[in-house]
Amino acid sequence: FPAASAGWVISREKFMDLIDKRHFLNFLKYRISYGVVGQNANAGNFAYLPGYSLNSQAYVIGGSFVPGFGDPGFPSTNITWYSQQSFNTGVDFTVLNNALSGSVDYFYYRTKNYLTSPSGAGYTDPLGTSLPLINSPTGAFRRAGFEFHLAYNNHIGDLKYAIGMNFTKFDQMWEVNPDEDSATLKNPYKRSSQVIGYNTIGYYAEGLYKTPEDILNSPTRLSSTNLRPGDIRYSDENGDGKLDGDDQRRVGSNPFPRINYGLTVDLSWHAWFFNMLWQGASKRDIYLSNIITDGTNIIYPFQLDYWTMQNSNALLPRATTTVSVNGNNNTVTSDYWLANGRYLRLKALQLGYDFKGGLLSRVNFITNLRVTLSGANLLTFSPAKKYYMDPETGSTNNYDYPSQRVYSISVNVGF
Repeated sequence: FPAASAGWVISREKFMDLIDKRHFLNFLKYRISYGVVGQNANAGNFAYLPGYSLNSQAYVIGGSFVPGFGDPGFPSTNITWYSQQSFNTGVDFTVLNNALSGSVDYFYYRTKNYLTSPSGAGYTDPLGTSLPLINSPTGAFRRAGFEFHLAYNNHIGDLKYAIGMNFTKFDQMWEVNPDEDSATLKNPYKRSSQVIGYNTIGYYAEGLYKTPEDILNSPTRLSSTNLRPGDIRYSDENGDGKLDGDDQRRVGSNPFPRINYGLTVDLSWHAWFFNMLWQGASKRDIYLSNIITDGTNIIYPFQLDYWTMQNSNALLPRATTTVSVNGNNNTVTSDYWLANGRYLRLKALQLGYDFKGGLLSRVNFITNLRVTLSGANLLTFSPAKKYYMDPETGSTNNYDYPSQRVYSISVNVGF
C-alpha cells in the first residue's frame, strides 16, 4: 500500500519577492498526495479456510443433548483487501499582510476489489448453498469533491474581529456495483451504477386524486383497490397505461447531505467578547416514515392537514383507519414522502465579560474572573420543520433524542 506526498512553498521563490514586498501575498503553498490504503474485506477472520461449526446442542437423543457439526459454507480461498486509491491536491495561502488566510482542496477516492458472491448477482446457487465470496474484477466506487476554508482577522480601533467560513461539496457513485445483476445494470432508471447519489427507488407522485372521474381516467396500480379522492396519484412514466415496477425511478436527493458549510464570528472590545457558530447542510432529502405516511396515527399538529372535500389542497392524503384500506396505495415508496432536509442552524452563541481585563484589572488577589452567557441550537431554518422534524437527527419519525435548545450562564474564577 504505497503512498507519497509533495509540497512546494511557492512564496519562498525569488520570483515572488516583488509580490511579497507589496504585502499582498504573504504565503502560498501547493500540496499534492496520492496513496493506496487497504481496508477490511468484511469476510470474517478465517473465511479463506475450510472448516466446520460446532453446535453443542444439535440434537436430543435419549432425552439428552448431543453435539453436532455443521458446514459453515464454502471458503473464499483467494480473497484480498479492498483497495482505496486516494488523491488530494490543494493550496494554502495568506494574503493582505496575513489578515486573510485560507485553503482550497480537491479530493478523489476510488475503491475496488469489493467482495461479492456470484449468488448475490442474480445467479442460481448450483450446489444448494451460496457460492464463496470473490473480489469483483469490475466493481468500483468513486467519491470526489472539494472544500475550502477562509479566515479573516482585523480590527477597527479597539474592536477586534475574526470571521471564518468553511464549505465542502462532494458526490459519489458506483462505477459498477458488484451486487447488481445484469438485468438491473441494463436498467437506466433503477441501477445504482454510473449514477450519482439519490434517495431511493419509487414512483413519481402527481398529487392527490380530486374526483372519482379522476381515478377512472388514470392508470392505477393493480393492487390499489377501493381508491377514493384524496389518495395519491402516481405517474405512468413509461406510458403503457398501467402502473407497475417499470414506472419506478430513482427519486430524491441523497439521505446524507452532499454540501456542508459553517460560519464563525468572534468579536472582542476591551473586556467584552462575543462569538457565534452557524452551520448548515444541503442537497439532502429525508424519507418520512410510517408514523407520518400511513395516515392512521395523528400525532403531530401538521397531520391534521389531511385531505377532505373541504380541504382539497391539503398537505397529506385522506386519513384512514388502516393502511391497507386502499391496497396500501398511499404508503408505497414515492417522492410524495420526501422532505427537503437542508438546514441552517445557529449552533452556538456566547456573550461574556472579562472582569480581570476590565473593572477588576487592579485587584491583585483575583487572577481570572469571566462571566459568560451561552446558547446552543437557538435558531433553525429548514423546510423539514413543517414536519416537526429536526434535520440533524437520524430519525424520520422524530424518535431520536432531539437537539435541545440550551441556555446557560457560567462564571470562571481564579485566585
